[in-house]
Amino acid sequence: MIKNLKRLGIFAMYDVDGIVDDYVIYLLDAIKPFISNIIVVCDGAMKQESIARLKNCASEVIINDRGGYDSGSYKAAIDKYGWDVIREYDELILFNDSNYGPIYPLSEMFEKMDNRECDFWALTYQSEFNDEFTENITPAHYRSDFYVFRKTVFSNKEFVNYWNNLQSPINYQEAVKTYEFALSELLHTLNFKGTSYVEMQENVCRPPISIFNDYVFIISSKLPLIKRKIFTLKLHQKLNDSDTRPAVKILEHVKTNTLYDENLILKHLIRICDVSDIRNFLGLCFVFPQNYCFKADILNGKKIGIILHINYTDLFEHCFEYINRIPDSIDVIVTTKGESNKTKIKLLFEKSGRKNYRIVEPQNRGREVSARLIACRELISQYDYLCCTQDKKSNKHSDSYMFGQTYMDLLWDNSVVSAEYIKNVINCFEENPLLGLLAVPPPYHGKYFVVGNRRWSSDFNNTKNLSERLKLKCKISEEKQPLSVGGTFWCRTAALKTLFNYPWKYDDFLEEPMPINGTISHAIERIYPYVAQHEGYMSGTMMSDKYAGSLISSHQTMLETIIFRLFDNIESKFSTYAQLLTLLLNSISSLSFAKYIIQNKNIYLYGAGAYGMYFLKMLLSQGIKPMGFVVSDGHKKESFIKEYKVYELCELPKNEEYGLLITVDRKNTATIIENLNKYGFTNYYSFYENTNLKGSEI
Repeated sequence: MIKNLKRLGIFAMYDVDGIVDDYVIYLLDAIKPFISNIIVVCDGAMKQESIARLKNCASEVIINDRGGYDSGSYKAAIDKYGWDVIREYDELILFNDSNYGPIYPLSEMFEKMDNRECDFWALTYQSEFNDEFTENITPAHYRSDFYVFRKTVFSNKEFVNYWNNLQSPINYQEAVKTYEFALSELLHTLNFKGTSYVEMQENVCRPPISIFNDYVFIISSKLPLIKRKIFTLKLHQKLNDSDTRPAVKILEHVKTNTLYDENLILKHLIRICDVSDIRNFLGLCFVFPQNYCFKADILNGKKIGIILHINYTDLFEHCFEYINRIPDSIDVIVTTKGESNKTKIKLLFEKSGRKNYRIVEPQNRGREVSARLIACRELISQYDYLCCTQDKKSNKHSDSYMFGQTYMDLLWDNSVVSAEYIKNVINCFEENPLLGLLAVPPPYHGKYFVVGNRRWSSDFNNTKNLSERLKLKCKISEEKQPLSVGGTFWCRTAALKTLFNYPWKYDDFLEEPMPINGTISHAIERIYPYVAQHEGYMSGTMMSDKYAGSLISSHQTMLETIIFRLFDNIESKFSTYAQLLTLLLNSISSLSFAKYIIQNKNIYLYGAGAYGMYFLKMLLSQGIKPMGFVVSDGHKKESFIKEYKVYELCELPKNEEYGLLITVDRKNTATIIENLNKYGFTNYYSFYENTNLKGSEI
């Protein structure tokens, strides 16, 4: 066994907000006993308090303003210290912030690998994989999130030259190609003996994505570090070979079988992810029995209120069918307008025998939203948990009676359907201390089929403005659908305190008749989960077991029908959700794309990575040969790709005689468009910008 090894660790991290999360500090503190010196390299600016926290864990903190992803950060530290200093160590460890953990003691890993005869090692190894649908080949390589090199490697001249000559990649795909793939190939070429902590089965078909999906492998191999992408992988990527459960199963394993605090993961996800993504990543869609409760005494000692906005007199009796099922220990507050309504509601309460109720009359503007936030402002603060819902009715001029009735039943059946259901909701909050809000699912019947699935409607800018007005720190994007609409929810009142404590006035709300969208009320309906995120809480969806059965059956039937029709009418066949998504995006894009190609006979592809190859293949299949590839100034690595010349942007004349087809991912598209506009290029085409493919990836 090798003892007293002198190790140098270089830790690469990046955070768009310049914040270091607790999981990073935990990782650095845990690995500190095994590394003589830790250098932290931050790719971009960091807040001063974050730098101070990092300095408590590291020998030095370097701010790398040159970019270059992880490899650029490692190179920044290597360049600063020099190889003579590095060679004073026995091992060089390159690792990054893409992992949570350690969930198992690192002593087990280091003890095992200290006894392994090798020149270098990594946590895992990826064998070659050929994707038959995309025809992309992933070469065999060691995963670079945790690399350990021994002196035989970093004393080698070719290894040193690799780092000395490494250029800053233009995008993530190039970073993977020039670092993760290229370094593995170099080490193999130099005949260094490599191994991985987890020995992989060579005969198992294991696509690269499986390291994020294969929860059986991840758990059984006792990997001390688990990838962040397990929890943030896009749905269409997960569904290639699994479903959404692996992340949930891994989180449950961490919670029940390790000493690692799963809240380190959850708090990080709450800070960096969209609220709907968190719901999807972690499976925060709760189905509660309505005729059975998990914990009968769960309401004891808790202050709970339910605010019900009731205005339609012909629905009073129906509403009280639900109200009479609410446990007596819960306060019921009814907001309504007019003395006549108040009198009728009071009589219904007296008939029910309920004592702890209150009837509140708000002003006639803002409907249920102003009723909660203004008329009930002083009442809300006294509760630990709060539920809000309202009655609904069909538009008598355009909708059938059942249209409104079905929507109202959705709201009430999934919020206050029974005492048992309510107890189960409170129990869920108690068992999940970082859960702040549960909303009912959106409607999907009638005209809500589209509205319920495009929930921003025309209210994104309105909601974005409201988030700025409330000074929320949240992730809000038009490309991500809001988690809730309609304003029916249960919440931990602390999760919405920024909204509840705001000094709302009735003048903030429009008088009746109120438009169907575009008002402050519609923005507030969508803002609830973002307020909860600002306060450090997650949000989810809730529904009763009976409603869930109907929902699943309806959605399955709709999905089956759509797939059946598409399969018979799309020339290219598909077998996975990701393949169908790609085919649909291609079909949607074809009209505007074809128009642009017809108008511009001379086409250059701006982007020479994986996306560029994809669009080259697409153009060639249509008999169109591009003029060549274009890359940003200073990023040309080769003069030709296949038979197509590669140009830097500065080499192209600024005129309209040719078209630029932007062939990079969404993140880099925005940067390139900004650059093109800055330098006067106007004739360009982006699939993301020109076809309005919000929320989708090719």
